[in-house]
Amino acid sequence: MTTDLHEFVEFAPQAQFHMLERSGSFGHLEEPDAVFEHLRNSRT
Repeated sequence: MTTDLHEFVEFAPQAQFHMLERSGSFGHLEEPDAVFEHLRNSRT
C-alpha cells in the first residue's frame, strides 16, 4: 500500500473500494448500473 492509501484508510476506515473494470475516468457515465448498485448496497 502506498502512503496515501494508508492515510485514507486512517481517515475513512469504513470506506470500500470497488473496481469498475470496463470504465475509464468516467465510471459513473460508462457503467452507471454498476455504480448505482454499489451505492444502493452501501446504504444497507
